[in-house]
Amino acid sequence: MPPFGLGHVGLGGLAQDRLDRFAPRRHGQRLVLDPRDVHQVADHRLHPGHRPVDPLDVAIDASNDGGPVLARPAGAIQTPSVGDIPATTAGFLAVVDQGHQHWAFDFHTYSGNKAELSPFDSSCSPAPIFVSHSEFIAFGCRGGQSRQQLGGFNMRGEEMWEQGLFGDFIAPSIAYAPAAGRFALSRILLRVSAVADQPISSDEVNAQAVVVYQTGTGKQLLRADCSPS
Repeated sequence: MPPFGLGHVGLGGLAQDRLDRFAPRRHGQRLVLDPRDVHQVADHRLHPGHRPVDPLDVAIDASNDGGPVLARPAGAIQTPSVGDIPATTAGFLAVVDQGHQHWAFDFHTYSGNKAELSPFDSSCSPAPIFVSHSEFIAFGCRGGQSRQQLGGFNMRGEEMWEQGLFGDFIAPSIAYAPAAGRFALSRILLRVSAVADQPISSDEVNAQAVVVYQTGTGKQLLRADCSPS
């Protein structure tokens, strides 16, 4: 049976805030996620009149070498918002709000076990992303709601590094090189702060920054300032 690969499973109505009673079920290469077992906090609550009516059925295609997860639609739900869950071959990450801008990362295995990992201080809900099967990064905030703080974590419960991200940005994207212990982060930098749900004109775009990081140390190995296409 081919293993699941590294990736994110997109979920309607779910965010990476907090997952208390979430139990993915694996059937061969199909991962079944039932949003009705999810407890949410912060600004991603489901409206009482718009609760999901069906489980979200995601068909997973993965290669034998543990490559990226390729998900294809296999069902649908009704929901007013969207989110995602960072997942690996072994399980998924949940973000737990411990109060006072203090957050915890819990790793839930598909067999039902839980590992409590390193905490993270942030004034907004952190957004974790796996960059390898044993390491992940998390975007956080310092004193506001702009995610301009980046931390690196491992599955041994350690925060390996933390650093700031300069400037206002949109459309972050990541390229992965887990075998080399590196990842690349691309950001579209803005001249002004972005307003949620508002369009951005070309005059407000400043540049595109691409940085290659060493996953274990956070060291910037390469930086390229580009013109966004």
